[in-house]
Parts: sequence; C-alpha cells; structure tokens
Amino acid sequence: MSTETSKLTASLVAIEHVSSKPLDGYDPTYCSLFKRAVDFVPNINIFGTTHAGTKVCMHIHHVMPYILIDMPTDIPKQFELPFLQDLCSALEASMSKALENQKFTKQFIHDARIVRGTPFYGYCPHEKLFIKIFTYNPQHISKLAALILNGSIQV
Repeated sequence: MSTETSKLTASLVAIEHVSSKPLDGYDPTYCSLFKRAVDFVPNINIFGTTHAGTKVCMHIHHVMPYILIDMPTDIPKQFELPFLQDLCSALEASMSKALENQKFTKQFIHDARIVRGTPFYGYCPHEKLFIKIFTYNPQHISKLAALILNGSIQV
C-alpha cells in the first residue's frame, strides 16, 4: 500500500508580517511567563502563484520572533526561572517606557527559555547557554537588543 501526499508549491511574490488576535488552536493565547492573556500575535502572510497560475495566500501562525543573549554563568540552576522572570519583567518595563509615545500594544515579551547552542561568531569549540527571548513584533528586536547592549536592563 502506498501513501501519497500532496504538496503545494508556489512561487513567492510577496511576504509580510502582520499582528492579529490569536486564534484558538493556531496561536498561543496565554503567556505563562507573565500569567496573562495574549492580545496580539505575529503571523506571516505569503503571497504567490502556483505552477498552474492559481494565486495563493498562505497564513503562517505560531511563528514568534526571538533574540538570543548570553546566559550568565553564575546563576545557580534553582534560580534560573526567577532570573528569567526578572529579566523579562525588566525588559518589558524598559520597552514600555522606550515606546510609550507610539501606538504599540503594552505586551512585548512572550516567553524566555534557556537553550544550548554553538556561537557562530569567532571560534568556540563547545556549546554555550543562551537565553532565547520571544517577542510579539519583529520590529521590536532591534530596540530590545539596543536596550540590552547599552546596559539599560538591571536585574
């Protein structure tokens, strides 16, 4: 018995990111880090055409932009979660203050996790720990990075 799967192939014409209210079953609706409902989530819209000439619009859900930062090595294992919560609270407050005159939602950080990876800048023979911080808007990544790099975040 053979099973065939059908594939949709399309030529990319345009791609955009949008914010929309979360859809149950497709998007995260609750932020466990801050224990709150999620107001808006990022989605990706891809516009294109199939090989038969049919126009398509694909909506891609559950794609969260993120930034990686070095994990401090002096945090004991039992204090990692409180450290992440304090870090994200400080980032959320700094982002809110930095963008208070703009029409952004007051939710900036969705989640943070400790991940292991190999740095790709310079030579590093071993994996390191990083903090992966998920945001709701890809436009906030550069502002978030600037706040972290200039020392504005105190944890």
